[in-house]
Amino acid sequence: FVGRGESPESSETSIEVNNVKSNLNGGIGMLFTGGRNFKLQVQVTDSETSNNEFSGIVISKPGRSDAAVDLELDGIISRYNGDTGIGLFVSSATGATGDVKVKGAVNIYKNGNSGFVANAGVDVVVERRGALNSCGNLLASSGYKDIVARGSATFSGNGYTCGT
Repeated sequence: FVGRGESPESSETSIEVNNVKSNLNGGIGMLFTGGRNFKLQVQVTDSETSNNEFSGIVISKPGRSDAAVDLELDGIISRYNGDTGIGLFVSSATGATGDVKVKGAVNIYKNGNSGFVANAGVDVVVERRGALNSCGNLLASSGYKDIVARGSATFSGNGYTCGT
């Protein structure tokens, strides 16, 4: 599943993914990329991205440093048994900012890399009824963890399990 958005008429684009299974892909389960000068809002509800060769869900702004990406995770989101990738990766390596709101149960288990990674400029909030369960990811290589904050990424709320 690939969601892309760029609209010359609007400064915001919204993508909703409900009850989707994107499993057994040769690459990424779900990839959302934005365009220039606008805010990309992605809502994923009750979905699974397991057994993909690389990452489960990736939010990125390749080559774009002038926009925001917001991701809302609701219901039950599952990602497990990735061969080499990250379970859920929010990339703002090019300077984009964004928010991740965890409203439901996000379960990230046994990935070949880190479970959940947020780069600089990303704020992660686990809301009162939400849970970010990132456990048992294959930590054989140094630097891999269940939950990773790179640079100035911030985490708030108290529904986290396993290590950070």
